[in-house]
Amino acid sequence: DVGTFMVYKDKTPVIVDLGPGEYINWSFATREKCWYKDSDFHSLPTFDGVIQKSGIDYKSNNEEFSAADKSFTLDITEAYPSEAGLKSYVRRAELSDGGVVITDEIALDGEREIEFNFTSMVEPVIDGNEFVMNGGVRLSASFPAELSVESHDTTYPGCKSWGETIYRAHFKIKSAGGKFVFTIK
Repeated sequence: DVGTFMVYKDKTPVIVDLGPGEYINWSFATREKCWYKDSDFHSLPTFDGVIQKSGIDYKSNNEEFSAADKSFTLDITEAYPSEAGLKSYVRRAELSDGGVVITDEIALDGEREIEFNFTSMVEPVIDGNEFVMNGGVRLSASFPAELSVESHDTTYPGCKSWGETIYRAHFKIKSAGGKFVFTIK
């Protein structure tokens, strides 16, 4: 789940991390059997359906925090297996103008279906090319995309409790890469 993040507004969760309440040896040994531990449930994209892999070989590089810019940047290219077709993927999270800006700069080996996923405990509502999230917070993209929402039951053993149902907001596009900016405000 390299590159995941959580967003709160006035102590209310807007974008959440769905993972287990506590990570233990079992958490990693059974990762592939527990959908709620997959990276696409941690507000990370898929590339032709390919998610991040777990293990020491799948990691970030060039992590950089800037207090002056209120930002955190990391290269998460190596967090995905080669099947994802990534040439490079740099994610930047920045506090800006009362909100959060996530910038994903991605280069792929060719055109692929990219699905950007954002996990929420309250059902997002589609409004044009953006979502209205928990507390009226808006999640928008800098590019046209196909938007959808799906729900999942979270009453599984080991699943962190955000309620009985969680939701994922999806921005889906076909692209060979570019600069993809999401504003959460």
